[in-house]
Amino acid sequence: MENQELIKQVTEKAEQWLTPAYDAETQAEVKRMLENEDKPIT
Repeated sequence: MENQELIKQVTEKAEQWLTPAYDAETQAEVKRMLENEDKPIT
């Protein structure tokens, strides 16, 4: 599996953690990680 596809899959799963089912602290940390541009692309 290529990195781009893996990053896409992980991002989709992480976005599920931005729902009200998770506490605000978890949502804030996930959002911070998603906004981080430091994603490995090789």
